[in-house]
Amino acid sequence: MRHKPPIVVHSIAIAIAFFKSASTAFPKFKNTLGPLSNGSLASVPNLILNFNTYFMNKFTCLAVLMACLTACKTIIVQHEQQTKTTQNLQLGSIGEQRGSLIFADYNHTALPTYKQPLKLKVTVVPYSKASYKAFETATHAQQPSQQLQSTDSVQQRPQYLKIEIADRVGLIHSLNSSHNSSVFQFLKQKPTAHIVSTIAVAFSPAVMAQLSSAQEVFLEQTGQHNYILKTYNPGNESQSVFFNQGVVFGYKASKVCWTLTTKRRYTIVDIVESDENCPYCTHSRIKALKSRTNSYKRSL
Repeated sequence: MRHKPPIVVHSIAIAIAFFKSASTAFPKFKNTLGPLSNGSLASVPNLILNFNTYFMNKFTCLAVLMACLTACKTIIVQHEQQTKTTQNLQLGSIGEQRGSLIFADYNHTALPTYKQPLKLKVTVVPYSKASYKAFETATHAQQPSQQLQSTDSVQQRPQYLKIEIADRVGLIHSLNSSHNSSVFQFLKQKPTAHIVSTIAVAFSPAVMAQLSSAQEVFLEQTGQHNYILKTYNPGNESQSVFFNQGVVFGYKASKVCWTLTTKRRYTIVDIVESDENCPYCTHSRIKALKSRTNSYKRSL
């Protein structure tokens, strides 16, 4: 009765075949084969070490390259990544991220109607070298209607504003409303579409002070397809700020999460950052939600 060779022998044989294949695919690795080219098993441990070192170096280089490409497209705002832009983006607008490995920007596709104001959160942020460079690049492209640089020599470090939509419930309600039915259908058919939920923007010192000191700031609609920032303070008249008064140089996009109601209707139930997952039993893609629902039906 023939005895089967130990499993270790099989494993080594497979390893030898794999390493020889690697030497063909990666010529630089061929020199590490050594005695294996003659069928020797003496240097298998060293060969494995060399193999790991070779490919770890390759993966390290790839990781560094990807990090550099990401840095070209993004800035860090309060420990969060924002995508650089040279467009004067408006909060609450809908579009798609576009670009190459190095450059990224936003393509406007829809402007929802906001009949009810959306409360915003305004934070003053000091510039970093990267954010100031992004601001300078965007300034040349946008040409704001007001001078942004402060002439006050006492100011030691220039600042900008991070403005984000705080009222996510109001935003969801607006997107589900009948007056936004066309936008709703667009979001259903276009899972890559996102909402501009946060921006990094620079204004003149006077407008910066107005927005940062206001008790409440809201996003409101003016005209058919335009938004403004509106400040409210007790005992004072509200004041309006247009986006083109400043320079937007960074943004963060959010995506909608869908669910199927008991009446078999799709509805938006949540809004999360574009790099986050939707909550349990919801999905950012209608097709995936349909597939999950059909699988559940078949299991019954």
